[in-house]
Amino acid sequence: MENSFNYRTVAQLITHILGGHAYIKLEEVLNDFPYDHIQKKVDKLPYTFYDLFEHMRLAQKDILDYCCSENYKELSWPEDYWPKENGIISKKDYAAKIDQFFEDRSRFNKWLSHNSNKLFSPIQGNQNHNLLREALLLIEHNSYHTGQLVILSRILKI
Repeated sequence: MENSFNYRTVAQLITHILGGHAYIKLEEVLNDFPYDHIQKKVDKLPYTFYDLFEHMRLAQKDILDYCCSENYKELSWPEDYWPKENGIISKKDYAAKIDQFFEDRSRFNKWLSHNSNKLFSPIQGNQNHNLLREALLLIEHNSYHTGQLVILSRILKI
């Protein structure tokens, strides 16, 4: 019974990590947003479309590393979770970051699938952190910022 519950729970978590049920899939938002506008500033906002996406990528990578790496090194908030430079990012580098985001998301989902029997086991020795918590955190974080990307695209009339 427990294995069946865990399998169904993990399947639902992965469905929501992939998005597209309660909110638009990130893939659609990224595909619809032109590269020429990813670093366009908007009045009274401290970030660009690229900054938000890069923040999502960095945070997701940290969650993946936290769950999967025995050599996890804690990042500093907020410095390590936002892009460091305000320089122009090339189209090639931007595409590589998009690819990395989806590769990391896939790796997390595989890790989740292969560890469905450890949903409630502590991670990194922290009794308050487990795989279920991290999956829910990933869903919440990425859905929140996906919504911000959609709003930013509407503000910029893209």
